[in-house]
Amino acid sequence: MGLHGYHGGSLMIAQKFDNLTISRFLFYYQKVKLCSESCNEKREILETIIHTLYVLDRSCVRHKGLFGILILFSLNNVSHFNENLLELMIGQQLDQATLDNLLVPSPLKSSHLYHAHAGLTNQW
Repeated sequence: MGLHGYHGGSLMIAQKFDNLTISRFLFYYQKVKLCSESCNEKREILETIIHTLYVLDRSCVRHKGLFGILILFSLNNVSHFNENLLELMIGQQLDQATLDNLLVPSPLKSSHLYHAHAGLTNQW
């Protein structure tokens, strides 16, 4: 049984799990599960994770994990809506970011070393 669809995250929230526990689980799940999934399944998992993280208490969502997901977004063609949600969450914690967090690698087929758009959006 996977985390596919928004139902997995909303169920955890409805069960009143601790927000920090949910956040940690989602980051762990993303690291473990994405390796073995197809492109469409990866995209669905990432979008579910972002929707769930977005409704959690921001203090329970680590900025380093969000930057890690941003890298995965650029590689998996996630929708602009979900990318915007992620960028809003990152923007709220930008003061905690390091240079390593801000240098997001470009997608594989790009001729640039870093994804310049990731650092130049209006939300940041």
